[in-house]
Amino acid sequence: MNADFLVSMRLAILIGLAAGPVGASAQALLLTSRQPAPMATQVPRTSAVTLTFSQPLGAASASAVQVFSQQRGGRLMGARTLSGNALTLQPQRAFRPGETLWATATTAAQTASGTALARPQV
Repeated sequence: MNADFLVSMRLAILIGLAAGPVGASAQALLLTSRQPAPMATQVPRTSAVTLTFSQPLGAASASAVQVFSQQRGGRLMGARTLSGNALTLQPQRAFRPGETLWATATTAAQTASGTALARPQV
C-alpha cells in the first residue's frame, strides 16, 4: 500500500473520532419532578401544577402541561407559565375535595434547541 494513502486514512479516522460518533444527539430532556407530588393527599385546593425538567424549555413548550380530572370529566383549563425549566398550570377553578387528577407532560415539551421529551409522562 502507498504510504500517502495510509497517512490519509489514519487522518480521516482521527478526524472522525474527534468529531464524535455519527448521529450523536443532544442530551435527553427529562421530567425531573412534579408538584403536587404523585399520590399527594393533602394538597391545597388552589394549588398550581408544576412540572420541572432537566433543562430550560423553549417558548413553544407552554402547551406541554395538561391536567385531567376524573370528577370533572376531562381536561382542566387554566393559565400556563414557563420559567426556565419549570412549566406551570394554574387551574381556573379550585380543586374539588377528594378530586383525582392526572398531570401529563406531552412531547410538546422541548428545549430551546428543539430537543423534545422522548415520550409523554403522566
